[in-house]
Amino acid sequence: FSDLQSFFLEGTRQAVEEIRSEVRKARGLQDGSAENDPVRRIRGAFQVFFDAIEKNKEMFLMLNRRRHDPGPYGGLIRRVFAEFVQDLTEDLETASKAGFTARLSPRLVAEAILGMSMHIAQVYAEQSGSRRWLDRKEAVDTLTELSLTGMLKEGSSRG
Repeated sequence: FSDLQSFFLEGTRQAVEEIRSEVRKARGLQDGSAENDPVRRIRGAFQVFFDAIEKNKEMFLMLNRRRHDPGPYGGLIRRVFAEFVQDLTEDLETASKAGFTARLSPRLVAEAILGMSMHIAQVYAEQSGSRRWLDRKEAVDTLTELSLTGMLKEGSSRG
């Protein structure tokens, strides 16, 4: 690497790609075993996401705070967000074709879910000690439910 910035950017890119790969696995997209149950797929993806936050809380906080920077760090984060939005959009399009979802724009819903998820993850990661009010299970359950609210057709696979 020619400088520390290049080293950091490449390390960050690799770490984020590993998280994306794990989320894709949880969604059943890498090996073609995608379940036909969007609730389980979305919950699994959030569980993997929170695993990654717990393993690298400080890195997550730093990256999330810098996502609007105009320089290379912000650019990397925005590219990663766009990749996550594309993955989620594909999931929503698949669910729509299978008749699970209402008629909402998959891309717009994906953008909304990512924004909501990043904010809740930030709140969760910033908590410490006696100020902790949000536990992981509640965060995953709430994000899963909110992600599906208004998307699933009545009588779909929600239990």
